[in-house]
Amino acid sequence: MCGLAGIIRRQKAVFDYSTFCTLGIANDSRGGDSCGVFIDKKWEYGVQANKYFQDYMIDNEFLTGTKTSKIALLHCRKASVGNISEKTAQPVVITDAKDEVKFVLIHNGTIYNYEELAEKYIPEVDIKGMTDSQVMARIFYYKGYDVLSEYRGGSVFVMVDYRPPEPLTLMFKGASKKTELSKDLTEERPLYLTITEDEVVFSSICSYLYAVRPGHTVYTLKQNTLCTFNKEDGFKIGKLYDRKNCCQSRPVVTYANVFYEPGAKRKGFFDRYDDDYDGYYSGWRAGGYYTSKYLSSEEKDITFSEGGHKAHGRLNLTKWGRITNGTDVDNYEVWFFHGIAMRNRKYYKMLSKLERRSKMTSEKFVANFQNLIRFLSLDRVYFLNNVLVEATGIVENKPFTGSVQLLGKNSIKQYKDGKLTVTTFNGEYDDPFKKLNDKEDLNIDKIYRECK
Repeated sequence: MCGLAGIIRRQKAVFDYSTFCTLGIANDSRGGDSCGVFIDKKWEYGVQANKYFQDYMIDNEFLTGTKTSKIALLHCRKASVGNISEKTAQPVVITDAKDEVKFVLIHNGTIYNYEELAEKYIPEVDIKGMTDSQVMARIFYYKGYDVLSEYRGGSVFVMVDYRPPEPLTLMFKGASKKTELSKDLTEERPLYLTITEDEVVFSSICSYLYAVRPGHTVYTLKQNTLCTFNKEDGFKIGKLYDRKNCCQSRPVVTYANVFYEPGAKRKGFFDRYDDDYDGYYSGWRAGGYYTSKYLSSEEKDITFSEGGHKAHGRLNLTKWGRITNGTDVDNYEVWFFHGIAMRNRKYYKMLSKLERRSKMTSEKFVANFQNLIRFLSLDRVYFLNNVLVEATGIVENKPFTGSVQLLGKNSIKQYKDGKLTVTTFNGEYDDPFKKLNDKEDLNIDKIYRECK
């Protein structure tokens, strides 16, 4: 979640420093990673020591030097997409070739399908390194607002378009189904405001508006409706966008084209494999298997799931963790062994054969051979007695020092002697897949002998 607040006026007036800073401090509870302000085409960000508005505002020359204002926006960011820096802080500001401000956006929420929307609406724009908010700002700026009926996730947007003769402020609060199976539309994120003939004051937190504008009625924005405010018309309720087919969770599908290892034989919940068959079997899991379109990761045990179950067998993934049928231009083939990503197919086949020969249940085999499985895995790390260890051999391990970045994530966790030290959000999504290594080949016969 993030915190939004601001003061929008028809005409310039004395900058209301007290109201602006009070709302900023209040919304710190919804942020914590960075903050930013925009006042009449000038903007500034607070990061690191000034990531909270309450720290940023102290003796701040930008705020204390502002005497009048017409449009004053602030944002307290809680990062969900992208790293934490001035480059990803909000407000998002779009300028032209002459560095003239043309469009400004502040956003509370997360857009899960922003990359697909970018491919549809702005394929000519390079979005590498952009947050979902930065991408949506460019879609609005170049293509308009029809995308409000298509995004998946949760959102409140407040935008200012400087291209008309007078600045036009636009506000939108989404409502959609919580999940694919939900029936009712529910509010995605909060936004409250007071409205007079001359100004709109808004915030993600309701109670402080009663304090800074005593006696005024506090409203909530009408759901799925793009509202506007400008000099000529004041506050207007505009177009209603249909979001009945959208939902707030990550995309899922109700079937899966599952690829099995040659000679797949189904025995209970997990699949067993026969090495004597040369072809791939592609089909639907019995009973209408329900799988997530995106790979899910569990950081507490470094495992991955698809559709609520531990990933097992081959999956084709984009660098963002989206599960594909293998026909996408840029995708990676990854083999999973009961939720653990393997370095290559050979190790997966070896473990499958060893598991079959052991005649253990899947759960018991994974528990008994955890270190071996991790030694053959993509990251070679796992938690042992609440300490992250690195498998350095079939049975050997040591406390891990280094970084861990899971598939489909840009967050990087740094460890020292098995303990987490810091988390950053500046990783490249391709990096975890670089550990895949089809050429790496251990002495499998030796491993069999030692395991016996």
